[in-house]
Amino acid sequence: MVKSKGDVSADGSDRLISAISYFYPFFDGIRNPNFSRYVRFNAMQAIVLDVLLIFPDLLERSLNPRDGVGLDLMMSLDSTVFLFLFVCSIYGSSSCLFGQLFRLPIVAEAADRQAL
Repeated sequence: MVKSKGDVSADGSDRLISAISYFYPFFDGIRNPNFSRYVRFNAMQAIVLDVLLIFPDLLERSLNPRDGVGLDLMMSLDSTVFLFLFVCSIYGSSSCLFGQLFRLPIVAEAADRQAL
């Protein structure tokens, strides 16, 4: 069992559920008090990562670049955000399988506030 900051602990089933939550974040683990805080925290990080995918799309729709440098910049931004989220999901789920508490750089504070 791994203990870290507060009452965050992880046994084998918590590790597996937390790892799965990075690829299927919309399950009943976020507000369910039957799950440990470890599971709820990691599921909330996955949801915040999913919400971050909205911002490049909103920017693209508001600027609406059709060609040229604007389109190239938008494609680079989309690729960068996707790569960041993909790496965070892989690293987060791997950390969960090993029972480590991984705090993602941008989303950990928001997830911590929401995972009661």
